[in-house]
Amino acid sequence: MKEKWVKDTINNKELIGKGASRLVYAIDEETVVKIPRVYEKNIKPLNQYKDYNNSKCKIKLLQNVAELWVWENCPSELRYLLCPVHRWFFVKDLPILFMSRLLVARNELKLKGKNKDKIKNYYGKGRKDDFKKLIKDSRELFRLFGFTEHEMFSPKNWGVENNNKCDLKYLDYGYMKNSIKNIWPSMVRS
Repeated sequence: MKEKWVKDTINNKELIGKGASRLVYAIDEETVVKIPRVYEKNIKPLNQYKDYNNSKCKIKLLQNVAELWVWENCPSELRYLLCPVHRWFFVKDLPILFMSRLLVARNELKLKGKNKDKIKNYYGKGRKDDFKKLIKDSRELFRLFGFTEHEMFSPKNWGVENNNKCDLKYLDYGYMKNSIKNIWPSMVRS
């Protein structure tokens, strides 16, 4: 039973990240699972949560849904920017996501400077074209999915693969402040 698996994961796996709406557990050295935080205490259908009709509550409840939606709808030429979603399953109305385990770039690379400057410094002078492509493609991703540039260019939102520290990827792309209100009805599983 999937609900039991979620409860066992919450009780027995290593918690490696905790956001406002999701918990991130290490499954192994290469994989994490993102579980909606509302399932920490009780697993029930979405419409049974207090304040379900409040838009801020929906944004928090639906971050896994939004992240899965972005992954599935992202043009293939921009997917290199995103932490891969390998598989998922639904528990009640919300997906549980299995993703690559990335190292947080801010911690791992000790990036210095202000947001975009940190990323530019990471790419360095020898990879100027790579940095320009990253910025251009990131802006297209922001435009397509309603991400805010401030949030997405924050070093806390970048990760690197343990065995390949040359390319940055977005760790968390489930918060789409500008567009989630328009797309959330189509994202909830019926």
